[in-house]
Amino acid sequence: MKKTKSFKIMMLIAVNFALLILISDFCEITSFAINLGENGERIAALQKSLKEKGFYSGEINGLYDFSTKRAVKYFKSQNKISHESDYELVSSLDLYSEGYECCHADVELLAKHLKYTGVIGYQFMVEECEKIIAKSENDLLYRNILDLTDNINRFLSEKPTSEHYKAAYDVLKRNAIIMPHTG
Repeated sequence: MKKTKSFKIMMLIAVNFALLILISDFCEITSFAINLGENGERIAALQKSLKEKGFYSGEINGLYDFSTKRAVKYFKSQNKISHESDYELVSSLDLYSEGYECCHADVELLAKHLKYTGVIGYQFMVEECEKIIAKSENDLLYRNILDLTDNINRFLSEKPTSEHYKAAYDVLKRNAIIMPHTG
């Protein structure tokens, strides 16, 4: 009897570990960090958003130059965003998150869940995240999200928008599940 119980516990641990590895492979924390001279679509999107908000007056050319760098620095200082908080910068600029995934794995999972389930509207997204977190209690958040998922491949391929990320981030920060970067 004890051997069977021990075996079940060992199997449960092994399955949880395997799921954690699978999820961590798909939800890496990447960086938004940009170096001077870098160019491309994500830089153009950054410049466009900064210009729309009145922080950038240069040409939208997709080149991260000194004027773009100054605009980012000024935007961060005016919005009390620490230099290390890439996610808050991207979220504050309402950038589409593909190519800007600089999030904690729990943010990534919740944002993908919101996109996967088709929840729209910031307030509804926040409420959905709150429900999942409340259900999780001391359990692992990823396990509860996966329990709500019937097509793991589709779930993992979802591309959440900045609104999905913002709702997930805000709820996790408010519930002290993740701690914001401080500068």
